[in-house]
Amino acid sequence: MNLLRDTRPLCGLAPLAIHQPLSTRQPLPEPSALASDARRPGTEPRPLMPLSAVMTWLDLDEDDVIVLIDEGALLWAFDIKSPGAGKRNVRVLTESVEDLVQRRKRTYQDDESEWQRVAALVFPDKPAIVTRELARALNAGRNFTIDLIHARQFQFAPGGAQIRTGPNGSPHITTASAKKWLLKRRMF
Repeated sequence: MNLLRDTRPLCGLAPLAIHQPLSTRQPLPEPSALASDARRPGTEPRPLMPLSAVMTWLDLDEDDVIVLIDEGALLWAFDIKSPGAGKRNVRVLTESVEDLVQRRKRTYQDDESEWQRVAALVFPDKPAIVTRELARALNAGRNFTIDLIHARQFQFAPGGAQIRTGPNGSPHITTASAKKWLLKRRMF
């Protein structure tokens, strides 16, 4: 008896269909489905992209992306490396990459009002955030953000200075201090 071709029911179960290969590959979405205006609700991209994602999206190497940042073609880029780290940890505003791809040139009246608009895209609109929210905003891991908090890069919110594991163990930092920290790391 060939078990791979046996389609007899076993104990009332459906017939075996082992001889049919299972599809393990899903087709890639059409490029139009990846466009910003075609996103499904609730699937907004993270506000900041790591350098590797920018390189992939633009099909450029790291040096070319850094040149785009230095020349101002990617207007909002940040080096979020932790204190004492030698290597850059670059994040680029997703909107800046979309603007470059779609050849949009944003106009704004002054840097301060534009920064407020960008900061509103990156950070939640509330006075304090927790580690998970900071990690999502920076598109970084929780351990990285905890290291930044331990390095005293942010101001704690009143009553939010405890750092412990478990439920409600995340420290609360002021959103204003996170915004100030990120602005200091802007790359030009």
